[in-house]
Amino acid sequence: MWFKGLRISAWFVVGLSWVVLYGCVGNTPLRNGLPCRSDADCKGPGFQLFCGINRICKAESCTAGASRKCFTGERGCQEDGTACKGVCEAGTQSCVDTFWSLCTNQKLPQDETCDGKDNNCDGRVDESFPEQKKTCEFKNQAGQGIGAGGQFSCVRGKLVCQVDQEVIVLAKEQTLNIGTPSSDPSKRSGEPKTYNIDFTYNYSLGQTEVTQKQFQDLMGYNPSQNKGTSQPSDNKPVNNINWHEAAAYTVLLSRKNKLQTCFKCTPDPQEGKVEGIKSQLKCEVDGALVSESQYVTDCKGYRLPTETEWMFGYRAGESYKSYYNGDQVPPNENDRNTCYNDNKLDVIGWYCKQQGDQPNEVKKKDPNRWKLYDLSGNVEEWVFDIYSATFAGSSQNRIGPAPSQQDEPRVVKGGSYESTPSLCRGANREQKKPSERSPLRGFRIARTIQK
Repeated sequence: MWFKGLRISAWFVVGLSWVVLYGCVGNTPLRNGLPCRSDADCKGPGFQLFCGINRICKAESCTAGASRKCFTGERGCQEDGTACKGVCEAGTQSCVDTFWSLCTNQKLPQDETCDGKDNNCDGRVDESFPEQKKTCEFKNQAGQGIGAGGQFSCVRGKLVCQVDQEVIVLAKEQTLNIGTPSSDPSKRSGEPKTYNIDFTYNYSLGQTEVTQKQFQDLMGYNPSQNKGTSQPSDNKPVNNINWHEAAAYTVLLSRKNKLQTCFKCTPDPQEGKVEGIKSQLKCEVDGALVSESQYVTDCKGYRLPTETEWMFGYRAGESYKSYYNGDQVPPNENDRNTCYNDNKLDVIGWYCKQQGDQPNEVKKKDPNRWKLYDLSGNVEEWVFDIYSATFAGSSQNRIGPAPSQQDEPRVVKGGSYESTPSLCRGANREQKKPSERSPLRGFRIARTIQK
């Protein structure tokens, strides 16, 4: 009798042990928090725990500090930082309500969606998504496109249109009215009458003027007169460069990004090794482009913007004076050459009334509605075009005339930190020899986008 009672007691102990080791009450795993040697020690019917790094059975978060990483496809499976034994079946671990859960044998997605969740259970959120690097258009308050944009980015689970150094200008099939109306009292000599330009392509413009750091990193030297060792100097626009140095920079930038080069320079610039040849540099449109007009329609690499591209970016698709075009120019022409105050220019540009006798950091003033900075003031900007007193010629994709002689003047736009407000107007244009350098002068980049 006592022997029979012993058998019953033994079976009770075995059963209780099974429940403690493998069972669950109310779907709560009894092994949670108990020691383990492997995941097998933590498994039971209807639930899934894992043997963590500290060898304790626990439920693990898919995101915050997850030690478990089981991937699909070619990436294979990893367990606590070491390779899994045997073949890892796709989707053997799944993410349910942000915790690793039972195997369901479903195929996990390779890419994230921008929703603030860890869709593929790799411990990261929104690290990739289908719209990544795709072009997007800026919208107004009514949700309408305004003619320029950037690339989709995922911010806190929502898609936003952001700019990463280049603003994409959707100019294709758009018309720009360039020039200055004869009735405008701010009109200066060298500003032709109004003229319509039609675009057949889209392009990008540098969101800011090229900075000293960007120039030094690629060219290997900093020619700026106000250079320093502090970080703010790195963020100031490069200056004291001639037109050929600016063109050479776009050649190196194109090569770095594996794009077609739009200029041919002699001597040929090499990344980080341009300073020794900067005085000898001579750049012209690459002969493979056949003509100057193909510079904008065919070349896919980085280059200098044309005057019309620069102006279209300045106006941001709006009317003649909507951004800034000398709203407070004195009626007396002699007074325009003095340093008078312009309240609207104060907001968007560095000019003669601002403190300092050197360029200022980029992006410290308000941009236009296309998120382009420092188009008025800070430093003047080299553009591609040979200077011409008129805009006569083709109305399609206008580009300045081909050079007829060596060192023929090129167009400079935008005014500088020393300029009066009249010189910071978008319509204002200057002519400078491409061999000339000035601490007042820098540039921004452009690139044709065929879409």
